[in-house]
Amino acid sequence: MSAPVGGAVKLTAGFLLELRARKGFVERGCELLKMKRDQLASKVRELMDQLGKRRELEKRLEEAYKVLKEALLSVGASELTSMASSVNKAVEIEVKPKSVMGVLVPLVKVKNLPLEENVLANTVVCEVAKKFHEVLKQVIEVGTLEATLERVAMELASTNRKVNALEKIVLPGYDALIKYIEEVIEDSELEEFCKTKKVREVIRRKGR
Repeated sequence: MSAPVGGAVKLTAGFLLELRARKGFVERGCELLKMKRDQLASKVRELMDQLGKRRELEKRLEEAYKVLKEALLSVGASELTSMASSVNKAVEIEVKPKSVMGVLVPLVKVKNLPLEENVLANTVVCEVAKKFHEVLKQVIEVGTLEATLERVAMELASTNRKVNALEKIVLPGYDALIKYIEEVIEDSELEEFCKTKKVREVIRRKGR
């Protein structure tokens, strides 16, 4: 029989104490992983609740594309493209890593957005610009939430696999090995006791 963490098995009381200490260390590690798993699960639920914003975003995008369609019918694709090109500002974002419970997730900061003021001559085109300006920040926000949720959920799955491995494989392996060594030591002690008793009996008889 091999030790759960490698190395030779010694059928001694000293090794048994060492094995029990190892098992205690693994149990403490398992408890910490369980705490991490519970916190990650709570974070996943929180992020799922926040992603309720996606439904609102989809509705607002639908409205924005409806206005865009009306603008295309009103001024034509060529004129609309020309007006759009007159807006100098472009979308600029900055993405940095952020730690959420030990998991690196993207932190997205909006540095620059196209103008939302009515700088365009056509009121229909202005309405298009306004609608899309309103949803642009929300698109970035929802995208960031989805990326964060994905990474936290992956860490949750990984942590859960570790907990299962410890609970179903490693710790039962320690228990089985500890029980085996205990039985071997008990049998050895019993055998030694019987030998000692026989020797004492022989000595007692000779002393008569």
